[in-house]
Amino acid sequence: MKKNQGFTLIELVMVIAIMGILFSLAYSSYSNQNNRLNLLGSVDKMRTQMNWARNYAIRREKSCIVSIRPSDGKYQFAVKNDPDDGEEVPITIVPPGEILTDDMVLIGNNIEIEVSDCDDPCVLTYDYLTEEWDNSAVKINFSLSGQPSQTLGIDASTGRVNVE
Repeated sequence: MKKNQGFTLIELVMVIAIMGILFSLAYSSYSNQNNRLNLLGSVDKMRTQMNWARNYAIRREKSCIVSIRPSDGKYQFAVKNDPDDGEEVPITIVPPGEILTDDMVLIGNNIEIEVSDCDDPCVLTYDYLTEEWDNSAVKINFSLSGQPSQTLGIDASTGRVNVE
């Protein structure tokens, strides 16, 4: 009787080929899911930060300015000083946990933004007295190749920014 000493070369090649196919399927699925999470995370981050800036303005009784630059994927928050304070230069404010680059927040992750009904840069002002944005018709569209786009809009009655 002959004892079986191991696997043949053909058996090993077949197992490696099958494992390669399974890993490539898993990687493409992981990559697609990772892109989706990046897109949804960026949308949620901007929504949260715009609502934070709105609340910041209300709390301090100042008008809030949101400047969005779709051309380079950055945005910024600022509050207006009262004319009685001497200067009318807006003061940049930083959302909690955010690190600014050139006073701007970078969207990153290869996510492209497009703002409808507004120029580049799009400057939106929230007036705490009227509790309204100056242009509530603005839509901010986020896109990433291979993913369904996401849109942020301003609720005209509450002034809150929501995912549509």
